[in-house]
Amino acid sequence: MRAAAVIAAAGRSSRMGEFKPLMVLDGETVIGRIVRALRDAGAEEIVAAAGYRGGELERCLAPLGVRVVRNRRFRETQMFDSLKLGIAALTGPWDVLFLLPGDVPLIRAGTLRAMMEQPGQAVRPVWNGRGGHPLMVRPEGLSGLLDYRGPDGLRGAVSARGLTVTDFPVEDRGCTLDADTREDWEEIRAVLHCGEKQRTAPQRPGAVREG
Repeated sequence: MRAAAVIAAAGRSSRMGEFKPLMVLDGETVIGRIVRALRDAGAEEIVAAAGYRGGELERCLAPLGVRVVRNRRFRETQMFDSLKLGIAALTGPWDVLFLLPGDVPLIRAGTLRAMMEQPGQAVRPVWNGRGGHPLMVRPEGLSGLLDYRGPDGLRGAVSARGLTVTDFPVEDRGCTLDADTREDWEEIRAVLHCGEKQRTAPQRPGAVREG
């Protein structure tokens, strides 16, 4: 099964105060960890959409064989706009496509491989009742999403186009851990190093994600 991935990494990381994809976790950049998990799961083509500090990101990703496209309007666009740029840049055929932000460093290759075996137009991992990343779509599921121009980004496109998303329960807490804030970062570090239990803070439905 041929897999591809698009990583949205164009935003300014304003809430974190530091550029999240290039933050270092256990000696490896956040985005480097994501790419490694995708490669280990069998993703042959990976495209990252960059904007803020795009040159640095490109230099980081070039040795990893990741192609970078630029979202020149990253200051005024959302994560879904970056994802669409990355999708448009894919060159090879694929059977499944992973769509994810560049700030989820603890996703596991095993989770990604298991998702690939699940049926349906689109699949998302769910840990302890909480939806996570990435969203995996098949070609028939992607049809119609890319022309969406309404609110709420990818979430809005999925809803408006009636895409059926299958929730796939996983034993992978890392799929739910986005490094949006310093508090999130400390939680990620705790999970990586100490295996502490997830805090019970609710999700932020409908929140706008940067590029």
